[in-house]
Amino acid sequence: VSLPMGWDRHHATEFTCVRDLVPSLYGPAAAMQFNRALLVTVLPLEVMERFNVGYQDAAGYVALMGIGTFTANVPTGWLLGHLSPRDVLLVSVGISVLSALIFMVSSKATLGVGAVLLGVAQTMTQLARQAFIGAWVPQDYRGRVSSALGGVNRISFFVGPMIGGALAHRFSTRCVYGVQLLISGLGGLLILRFMPNVATSDQAGGSKNAKGTKAAPAGTMEILRVHGKTLARIGVFTLGFSALREGRKLYFALAGKDANLTQETVGYIAGLSFGVDACFFPAAGKLLDTIGRTKTGGLSMTIISVGIGVLTLSHSVGFQVLFAVIAGFGNGLGSGVCITIGADLAPPESRGTFLGIFRTTTSLADLIAPLIVGVIADRMSLHAAERMSVIWGLATALYVTLLVPDTRQKPSVATPTVIGKLAAPVPAEADPEAPGSEVELAPAGGDGDGAEEDARLLGAPTVDAAAGGDADVAGGEDARLLGAGAGDPEAAGEGAEAGALGPVFTGATSEGDRLL
Repeated sequence: VSLPMGWDRHHATEFTCVRDLVPSLYGPAAAMQFNRALLVTVLPLEVMERFNVGYQDAAGYVALMGIGTFTANVPTGWLLGHLSPRDVLLVSVGISVLSALIFMVSSKATLGVGAVLLGVAQTMTQLARQAFIGAWVPQDYRGRVSSALGGVNRISFFVGPMIGGALAHRFSTRCVYGVQLLISGLGGLLILRFMPNVATSDQAGGSKNAKGTKAAPAGTMEILRVHGKTLARIGVFTLGFSALREGRKLYFALAGKDANLTQETVGYIAGLSFGVDACFFPAAGKLLDTIGRTKTGGLSMTIISVGIGVLTLSHSVGFQVLFAVIAGFGNGLGSGVCITIGADLAPPESRGTFLGIFRTTTSLADLIAPLIVGVIADRMSLHAAERMSVIWGLATALYVTLLVPDTRQKPSVATPTVIGKLAAPVPAEADPEAPGSEVELAPAGGDGDGAEEDARLLGAPTVDAAAGGDADVAGGEDARLLGAGAGDPEAAGEGAEAGALGPVFTGATSEGDRLL
């Protein structure tokens, strides 16, 4: 495996970072997301039409996919501690192929089993991509690379529902599942041919701490003990955000069924929404790296909520199209938010385990959101379920905007390199004697107390090195809790030989920067 063009820290640009990931990351991502997009409207509509069931049962089948995504998080995190992201992606391709074969039987039982397996494959794919981005992509480009990945997902969802709906309406649902099988195989070929075998620090055996000793990868309970407050505070947001997104996807099928639209028409409306989605992922990347992760997420949720609010007025075709456009715009602005936050916070010595736990909150939303929407729609009305989603979305947007500090960090100085057959970033050497080598946590015009308080909101310990704190601790253990590498120059040098991972936060930071 050779280092891609444009990844020299001193010469890399936004364009080269995104361009060189097209065949290795974005191509396989498009293939896997297309499989999920094919079934956005096909699965719930097939269940309602073939088995003559109501909203609750149809939503239950969608929730089975959520069960797969939820239960696979921690096991996938464990796998990422023992296998490379590339290997985990190949396993997910195999599960997706198995899911398509089971779907083709088209009975109540096999549709349920296929949905669970597809959920498992989706979780493995998303976590492996997130680990790949965290280990391979420089932090100062991570928001744009993640948002571009979100854009690729949205392009897949733009064409997927339209193709799936047209195939189901004009041929049969078995034809849809056959396409899923072929696209899964194509994604596997792209992974085998182009994706580098990137080592996360879990496989590298941990990262160096401030004393120059190697930190062993932490287990699940240790991650919960050290990062529990961070995960809980961010988890409220990711749970609410993902639940709103899942509700939005389900409303295409439920509102279409309520208006007696065909599968093909429902697919076109959903495709329109995801097409609008795909137009705004470049703007999302800029917002993530400028105004911040949490404010971008809050803005996205507010606009999606307004779009769902349109459906509370009417389910006519015109109102459904208006809902599709507004909600698509809002969701496009949220492209890559959860991926970027997870990559920001994951400690490099236990990236896979941390991301597995982090993803549990978003996967929990995949499970509970369809169930809640289905139950309320069946026992009250579909309009009541839509109003509930609007209230949920606006409340979570207010929470994340006002109460959750942003997770942006100082741009990293780690550069990807290749170690044998495994690639990993190498920390640059830092000189604690050099001017400006201290890490300032205080915001502009204030003292260190405010920044420390903000850091505590995410459960992270803080050290103000400029105020006389221990530089080893500031650059090592405490910084590592939020994904930073060791700040000790000797550790950095040894880390280069051992393939230690993670950005090093020992360079000067501009006034107002915070390490949260």
